[in-house]
Amino acid sequence: MKKALIFLCMATALLASCSQKEEYLEPQQPNNVIYYTSSDGNVVTPYAMDVFGANIVSNEYVDGQGIITFDGAVTSLGDMCFFECSSMTSITIPNSVTSLGGACFWYCINLTSITIPDGVTSLGDYCFYECDSLKSITIPDGVTSLGEECFSWCSSLTSIKIPDSVTSLGEACFSACSSLTSIKIPNSVTSFGDYCFANCINLTSITIPDSVTSLGDGCFSDCSSMTSIKIPDSVTSLGEACFWYCTNLESFYGKYATPDGRALVKDNVLVAFAPYGLTSYSIPDGVTSLGTYCFSVCRSLTSITIPDSVTSLGFGCFSDCSSLKSITIPDSVTSLGNYCFHNCRSLTSITVMPATPPTGSSSMFYRINDDCPIYVPAGSVDAYKTAEYWSDYAYRIQAISK
Repeated sequence: MKKALIFLCMATALLASCSQKEEYLEPQQPNNVIYYTSSDGNVVTPYAMDVFGANIVSNEYVDGQGIITFDGAVTSLGDMCFFECSSMTSITIPNSVTSLGGACFWYCINLTSITIPDGVTSLGDYCFYECDSLKSITIPDGVTSLGEECFSWCSSLTSIKIPDSVTSLGEACFSACSSLTSIKIPNSVTSFGDYCFANCINLTSITIPDSVTSLGDGCFSDCSSMTSIKIPDSVTSLGEACFWYCTNLESFYGKYATPDGRALVKDNVLVAFAPYGLTSYSIPDGVTSLGTYCFSVCRSLTSITIPDSVTSLGFGCFSDCSSLKSITIPDSVTSLGNYCFHNCRSLTSITVMPATPPTGSSSMFYRINDDCPIYVPAGSVDAYKTAEYWSDYAYRIQAISK
């Protein structure tokens, strides 16, 4: 009787132990199945059928859940696999998947949630392009790079976790993520691609880690809520129009920042300007050229002083400075870039001091007021009126009055 009682107690304890273990065991998703939901309760048909590493056996929607079954383990979500599957609202990817291909969720405009398996090492170009409803996402630790326009136009994306494994942010990878308010960049990242954060209109601040050596062309263009930014000493390359249209930017810090904090000057080229709150500005002595779009869309500026050290005005450098009333181009300037003063509609006079006409371009004064004169040295009027490109503006050219 005692032995039977002991055996019964042991059996009860064993059953209790097994029951407890079962409570903590989560069911594993089979590697040959993808689960999803859709906004209309109907089957979502993949755009590309042969990019999963296995063949589709069935695709059905049962009790509010879609189930795609394969004849083997799913190893990848290949290029364009769910391209324009606009009714998909969520998807659960099996752990056997190691890569998400190019445009695999392009225009899945109702996709609100997704879990990327830990085994994934790459996110292809345009991977989540225009996933309008995607609010947050965690990138697994194995991913080393984010492809071109990977999250571009994810207009509801408010937060994203980038792991330490990522070393580069691809071209325009977060462009037009208009709800993104802050983002932490890990120290593993060494470069920001062209237009990486372009048009992130609600991005108020970002810390560039000391590991970054280059900022691509236009990488923060149209980040209109950003007020200040620090450039770390590690940065050796600043792309063209890097901070174009950052209309609320009022200060730069760190490397390349001028003493007044209003500009970035690299190798004597003024590459960026912080315009907020200023109506007039004097470019620092020693600057030899004005970079692409450096003062573009500085719509509060009414006057600007260019020092004698400047020899060239870059592409679009004063374009859309709609309040600029007059400008004097010093004798040192030898070239004017395309669209240099494009759409400066408030200009009432342009004074060009060089006796020899600088190298110009057909669009350098495009769309300024018809009655805005161009004043040149008295002895050079004819030279300007006949010089290439300047001749297009001959009707404006007049002698500087003494």
